[in-house]
Amino acid sequence: EEPPGYKRLLEGGRRVIHTQDGALCIMPYGPKQWEAILCRLGKQGEFEALKIGSRADLSRNIGALNVLLAELGPTMLSSQWQTLCDELDVACGQINPLRGLLDDEHLSAVDLFQTSVHPVVGPIVQVRHPVLYSKTPATLRHPAPSLGEHNDLYLPSKN
Repeated sequence: EEPPGYKRLLEGGRRVIHTQDGALCIMPYGPKQWEAILCRLGKQGEFEALKIGSRADLSRNIGALNVLLAELGPTMLSSQWQTLCDELDVACGQINPLRGLLDDEHLSAVDLFQTSVHPVVGPIVQVRHPVLYSKTPATLRHPAPSLGEHNDLYLPSKN
Protein backbone atom coordinates (compact mmCIF):
# COMPACT_ATOMS: atom_id res chain seq x y z
CA GLU A 1 0.00 0.00 0.00
CA GLU A 2 1.28 3.43 -0.94
CA PRO A 3 1.52 6.24 1.61
CA PRO A 4 -1.11 8.97 1.42
CA GLY A 5 -0.24 12.12 -0.48
CA TYR A 6 0.37 13.37 -3.98
CA LYS A 7 2.92 11.01 -5.52
CA ARG A 8 4.67 13.67 -7.59
CA LEU A 9 5.36 15.74 -4.49
CA LEU A 10 6.34 12.72 -2.41
CA GLU A 11 8.85 11.77 -5.13
CA GLY A 12 10.43 15.21 -5.15
CA GLY A 13 8.00 16.93 -7.49
CA ARG A 14 9.50 19.25 -10.04
CA ARG A 15 13.24 19.50 -9.88
CA VAL A 16 15.88 21.85 -11.14
CA ILE A 17 17.40 20.59 -14.38
CA HIS A 18 21.02 21.65 -14.67
CA THR A 19 22.08 22.43 -18.23
CA GLN A 20 25.47 23.16 -19.77
CA ASP A 21 25.10 26.83 -18.97
CA GLY A 22 22.46 27.24 -16.29
CA ALA A 23 19.32 25.73 -14.83
CA LEU A 24 15.73 25.23 -15.97
CA CYS A 25 12.45 23.95 -14.68
CA ILE A 26 11.11 21.61 -17.37
CA MET A 27 7.54 20.48 -16.77
CA PRO A 28 6.13 17.77 -19.04
CA TYR A 29 2.63 17.25 -17.61
CA GLY A 30 1.17 14.18 -19.27
CA PRO A 31 2.40 10.85 -20.64
CA LYS A 32 2.45 12.16 -24.23
CA GLN A 33 4.71 15.08 -23.30
CA TRP A 34 7.08 12.83 -21.36
CA GLU A 35 7.19 10.39 -24.26
CA ALA A 36 7.80 13.17 -26.80
CA ILE A 37 10.69 14.74 -24.94
CA LEU A 38 12.39 11.47 -23.96
CA CYS A 39 11.99 9.91 -27.41
CA ARG A 40 13.37 13.05 -29.10
CA LEU A 41 16.44 12.71 -26.87
CA GLY A 42 17.03 9.04 -27.62
CA LYS A 43 15.47 7.58 -24.48
CA GLN A 44 12.50 5.83 -26.11
CA GLY A 45 13.56 2.44 -24.75
CA GLU A 46 13.79 3.74 -21.19
CA PHE A 47 10.37 5.39 -21.51
CA GLU A 48 8.76 2.25 -22.95
CA ALA A 49 10.30 0.10 -20.20
CA LEU A 50 8.33 2.13 -17.64
CA LYS A 51 5.05 1.12 -19.36
CA ILE A 52 3.39 4.49 -18.98
CA GLY A 53 -0.06 4.47 -20.51
CA SER A 54 -2.00 6.63 -18.10
CA ARG A 55 -1.59 9.47 -15.63
CA ALA A 56 -1.64 6.92 -12.80
CA ASP A 57 1.31 5.10 -14.42
CA LEU A 58 3.01 8.46 -14.83
CA SER A 59 2.57 9.27 -11.14
CA ARG A 60 3.91 5.87 -10.11
CA ASN A 61 7.03 6.39 -12.22
CA ILE A 62 7.62 10.12 -11.73
CA GLY A 63 10.82 9.53 -9.75
CA ALA A 64 12.40 7.50 -12.55
CA LEU A 65 11.28 10.05 -15.14
CA ASN A 66 12.79 12.90 -13.13
CA VAL A 67 16.09 11.00 -12.92
CA LEU A 68 16.11 10.51 -16.71
CA LEU A 69 15.44 14.19 -17.31
CA ALA A 70 18.11 15.24 -14.81
CA GLU A 71 20.67 13.01 -16.54
CA LEU A 72 19.82 14.57 -19.90
CA GLY A 73 20.02 18.15 -18.62
CA PRO A 74 23.78 18.69 -19.05
CA THR A 75 23.71 17.42 -22.64
CA MET A 76 22.42 20.76 -23.98
CA LEU A 77 22.50 24.51 -23.45
CA SER A 78 19.51 26.15 -21.77
CA SER A 79 18.55 27.81 -25.06
CA GLN A 80 18.55 24.42 -26.81
CA TRP A 81 16.31 22.98 -24.10
CA GLN A 82 13.96 25.96 -24.40
CA THR A 83 13.74 25.50 -28.19
CA LEU A 84 13.04 21.77 -27.81
CA CYS A 85 10.39 22.36 -25.16
CA ASP A 86 8.75 25.06 -27.28
CA GLU A 87 8.61 22.64 -30.24
CA LEU A 88 7.04 19.91 -28.08
CA ASP A 89 4.67 22.23 -26.18
CA VAL A 90 6.35 21.40 -22.86
CA ALA A 91 6.41 24.10 -20.19
CA CYS A 92 9.94 25.25 -19.50
CA GLY A 93 11.38 28.22 -17.67
CA GLN A 94 14.77 29.57 -16.76
CA ILE A 95 15.79 29.47 -13.11
CA ASN A 96 17.65 32.65 -12.26
CA PRO A 97 20.49 32.67 -9.78
CA LEU A 98 19.84 35.05 -6.88
CA ARG A 99 22.66 37.36 -7.91
CA GLY A 100 20.99 37.97 -11.29
CA LEU A 101 17.42 38.58 -10.19
CA LEU A 102 17.69 42.35 -9.94
CA ASP A 103 18.95 42.49 -13.54
CA ASP A 104 16.26 40.19 -14.99
CA GLU A 105 14.52 41.95 -17.89
CA HIS A 106 11.03 40.59 -17.14
CA LEU A 107 11.19 41.19 -13.39
CA SER A 108 12.32 44.75 -14.04
CA ALA A 109 9.55 45.29 -16.62
CA VAL A 110 6.86 44.29 -14.09
CA ASP A 111 8.48 46.35 -11.29
CA LEU A 112 8.73 43.34 -8.99
CA PHE A 113 11.44 44.93 -6.86
CA GLN A 114 10.84 48.15 -5.00
CA THR A 115 13.13 50.29 -2.91
CA SER A 116 11.86 51.51 0.43
CA VAL A 117 13.40 52.98 3.55
CA HIS A 118 13.52 50.74 6.61
CA PRO A 119 13.51 52.72 9.89
CA VAL A 120 16.54 50.85 11.26
CA VAL A 121 18.68 49.75 8.30
CA GLY A 122 17.84 52.48 5.78
CA PRO A 123 17.17 51.88 2.06
CA ILE A 124 16.32 48.27 1.16
CA VAL A 125 15.15 46.49 -1.97
CA GLN A 126 12.14 44.28 -1.42
CA VAL A 127 9.65 42.28 -3.47
CA ARG A 128 6.33 44.03 -3.99
CA HIS A 129 3.05 42.22 -3.45
CA PRO A 130 2.89 39.57 -6.23
CA VAL A 131 -0.67 40.43 -7.30
CA LEU A 132 -1.73 43.85 -8.55
CA TYR A 133 -5.32 44.90 -7.82
CA SER A 134 -6.76 47.89 -9.67
CA LYS A 135 -9.34 48.93 -7.06
CA THR A 136 -7.62 47.83 -3.85
CA PRO A 137 -3.86 47.96 -4.33
CA ALA A 138 -1.86 45.92 -1.83
CA THR A 139 0.78 47.74 0.18
CA LEU A 140 3.33 46.86 2.79
CA ARG A 141 2.00 48.52 5.92
CA HIS A 142 4.89 47.74 8.26
CA PRO A 143 8.61 47.28 7.75
CA ALA A 144 10.22 43.94 8.48
CA PRO A 145 10.93 43.63 12.21
CA SER A 146 14.46 43.96 13.52
CA LEU A 147 16.12 40.88 14.94
CA GLY A 148 14.38 40.01 18.20
CA GLU A 149 11.97 42.95 18.00
CA HIS A 150 8.89 40.84 18.70
CA ASN A 151 10.39 38.23 21.00
CA ASP A 152 8.31 39.41 23.96
CA LEU A 153 5.11 38.96 21.95
CA TYR A 154 5.76 35.44 20.69
CA LEU A 155 8.16 33.71 23.07
CA PRO A 156 7.07 32.54 26.50
CA SER A 157 8.52 34.40 29.47
CA LYS A 158 11.15 32.57 31.54
CA ASN A 159 9.84 34.04 34.81
